[in-house]
Amino acid sequence: MTRLTPALPLVILGLAACDGCRSEDSGAVLDSEAEADVDADTDADSDADSDADSDADTDPDRWVALVRTSSSGVPYIVSSLEDAGWTVHTLEAQDLAAELDARYRLMVYPGSSDPIYDLLWDSSLDDTIRAFVGEGGGFIGICGGALVGGDTMVYDHGVTVGTVGLLPASAQQRSDWYSHYTGNTERFDWEVVQGHQILPMLAQGETTEITYAGGPAFETDEESLVLLRFTQDLDPGLTDHQVTGQAALLAGSYLDGRVVLSSPHPEYSRQDLLQAWASWVAR
Repeated sequence: MTRLTPALPLVILGLAACDGCRSEDSGAVLDSEAEADVDADTDADSDADSDADSDADTDPDRWVALVRTSSSGVPYIVSSLEDAGWTVHTLEAQDLAAELDARYRLMVYPGSSDPIYDLLWDSSLDDTIRAFVGEGGGFIGICGGALVGGDTMVYDHGVTVGTVGLLPASAQQRSDWYSHYTGNTERFDWEVVQGHQILPMLAQGETTEITYAGGPAFETDEESLVLLRFTQDLDPGLTDHQVTGQAALLAGSYLDGRVVLSSPHPEYSRQDLLQAWASWVAR
């Protein structure tokens, strides 16, 4: 098994550009109505790029740091959180060390392959995130953003990447999962393993439908962290496609902070869940 470090060529990973960043959730391309929604939400995302001074009249207890990635889910995350009363500031990964501080109640790392590249390029990023969460900040990682939240990511051919280590879990990811589901997302049914505050109105043994776009399956010895599991395999032509029963949503704590790592994308089809996650990690 090879353990990848930032000094090794990133081409070893062969990561695709993004996980579902070219489509919404219907399994095909965005229709004209959804495209209009994306345009409108992108305007909201641009507004969120303004610095803290422009939001001086907002409640700083409702600030969210959103890390910019190439995922099309970004504007959906922004609009969903703003609908719930949060003020979203979009930050570049390279600016987190300087900007991510106690003003923010939580941070959100959206999908795409950007999060793992960010971590590989900037060896201090994991320390920045751990410090923020350890001191009471919340963390939500979605799909590609969830890859960096556990201890490791295991990729093609057993290549293992050390990640931030917020939860004791390994994210299992294969390159063809990305390439297959980019632009071809599906709504999967997910099994509820246990009831939890971040799964409102859902009980153990029920299923719930959320968009999937090639995200990881998690392995962990801490069963208390597992809230959702895959109920179906991936496309049979994909590497290690038999994921039924594997963990897909984790929730737990890192020192004084709370963490949610999600393989599926709630921002496309279950915004109520994303809002519940934000409330929980922000305490």
